[in-house]
Amino acid sequence: MRGLSQDLFRATVADAGVFSGLGESRWPELAERASQEGVAGMLYQRCLSFGICLPKDQYLAMGACYRRTAAENFLALRELAEILADMESAGVDILLMPGACLLPMYPDIGCRPMDDIDLLVHAGSAQAAREVLLSRGYECPPRHSDLFEGKYTVVDLHTDLLNSGRIRARKRSGWLDAKEVWGDCREAVVDGVSVQAMGMEDALLYTAVHGMKHSFSRLNWLLDLHFIMGADLDWDLVQQKAGRYRLSRALAYGLNCLAQLQDRKMPVRAVEHLRSFRLGRVERWLLMKMCADRPYCDWGEVLRVFNCGGRIKGAAFLLEFIFPRPAVLLQVFPALPRALFPLAYGLRLGQLCLRGGAQFIGGVRRHRR
Repeated sequence: MRGLSQDLFRATVADAGVFSGLGESRWPELAERASQEGVAGMLYQRCLSFGICLPKDQYLAMGACYRRTAAENFLALRELAEILADMESAGVDILLMPGACLLPMYPDIGCRPMDDIDLLVHAGSAQAAREVLLSRGYECPPRHSDLFEGKYTVVDLHTDLLNSGRIRARKRSGWLDAKEVWGDCREAVVDGVSVQAMGMEDALLYTAVHGMKHSFSRLNWLLDLHFIMGADLDWDLVQQKAGRYRLSRALAYGLNCLAQLQDRKMPVRAVEHLRSFRLGRVERWLLMKMCADRPYCDWGEVLRVFNCGGRIKGAAFLLEFIFPRPAVLLQVFPALPRALFPLAYGLRLGQLCLRGGAQFIGGVRRHRR
C-alpha cells in the first residue's frame, strides 16, 4: 500500500511536504490513481490550497472532476432538502447515513463524490417513504424495491444498517441496532440542508464495516475514517458498542488499513484498540493482501468469515454470500427471467471465477512490474 497510495493519502489530508518530492513525470500516475479511487476532486482542491502548480493535463482533468462532483453534489443535496420536506409532511422520520452526512468534514462538496444518498427509516414507515419517492418521479431498478433513481441522485432506502436483510448470515459477523442508532443521532447541516445524521461513534463503526465490505477499494472510505477519527469521539462508547455489536474486528481491520497509510500516526485510543486485538495468521495474511492490492482486490467479505463465531457459522456465511437466496441472486442478474432462475447459480459461479481470475492475473502483472 505504500508508495503511490501513501503519497496520495498524505496529499489529500493536507500534508504539503509530499508535493516537494513529486516531479512532473509522477503526476500522470498520481492523478490517474486519484480518479480511480474517488479522490481526484479532493487532490485538486488540496493542490489549489497549497498553491501547487499542476501539469496542464492533470490540472484540466482533475479540475473538471472537481467541478463535476461539486455540481452533482449540489443538485443532489437540493433534491434531498425537498425529499426531507415531503417526508416530514408524510410523517416519516429520516436519518442521513454516511457518506452524505460526512460531507461537512471535507473542505467543500467538490471533494467527495456520492454514488447515492443512504437514508435510514423506521421499518413501519418504509412503505410511506417509498410512496413519497415514487410520487417525486423516482423509479426503482428491476428487482430493487429500496433503490430509487431520480434525475439528480440515487436514494438507497434502509430499514437496517448493514444490509442483513439481503444476506441474513451477515448478522452473525456484526450488526448495528437501528433503534439505538436513532437514539444517538445528531443534528447536522450538510451544505445548508438541516438533517438528522448518524452519531459519530456509530458512523465510525458503520464506515469501517462498509469500507471493509468493499475491500476499501476506494481511498475516500479511508479518508472518511480519517476525518471521523478527527472528530470529538467518545472512544469508551465506541469500544462498548463495537463489543456489543461484534464489530471490534471490523473496526480493527479498518484501523489497520488506515494505519498503514498514516505511518501509525493515529489517535491514542485507536492505537490501543489495534494493540489489544490479536488477529489470526490467515486473517493477518488476508488483511495484508487486501491492503497491498488495493484498489484491485476483493477480500472484504471473506474477512467477515472470521467474525462469525466459529468455522461452521463462517462457512455458512460464505456460502450464503456466494449463493444468496433466490430474490437476492435475481437482483445480481436483473435481465434473467424468473423462470430461468436455476441458471443464476451457474452465472454466479462464472462471475466469481472471472473476478478471481482477473485479480490473480492483475496481481501477477503488478508484481512483475
